[in-house]
Amino acid sequence: MYRMPFSPMANKKLILEQDVSVGFSLLAISSTLKDYKLSFHLNKLFNINLRKIEDFQPILQDQTYPFYLHDRESSPYRISLLKTKNSGNMLLKGLKQVDYLFIVHYDLPAGQLKDYLKKIKTIPNVMTSFEVKTDENKLLAQLLNDLEIHILENDKMAS
Repeated sequence: MYRMPFSPMANKKLILEQDVSVGFSLLAISSTLKDYKLSFHLNKLFNINLRKIEDFQPILQDQTYPFYLHDRESSPYRISLLKTKNSGNMLLKGLKQVDYLFIVHYDLPAGQLKDYLKKIKTIPNVMTSFEVKTDENKLLAQLLNDLEIHILENDKMAS
């Protein structure tokens, strides 16, 4: 009987970790509004053009979630809106009160972030809005990574 010699390299794994806390501002929104109505209000409020694109399907999940995207036409950064609940399924089980994520694909300065939150709270039927720290939640980091892939695939299909 032949035995393989012990190799300390055989049991080592490389783990790729991405720091997404830099480059994103995540605003959670709790609202009873339909996704298209909230999108309309956000468009008016921030003078942007969120448009519905193909629903987002997280990797290794069957459920899809409505997704809106504002590309950098009239602002220096990309903005997206993701509905976190669909057909009784929740995308963020740790944030049950969150109905939407308003994602600014840019690290907003604190003053501008507070201004965004204050403006979002003025929308009718928005109960609350608050910042979500991405560096405190690995699932959010993976979600943001999946969203970036989704956006790139959508861009590829559009061109």
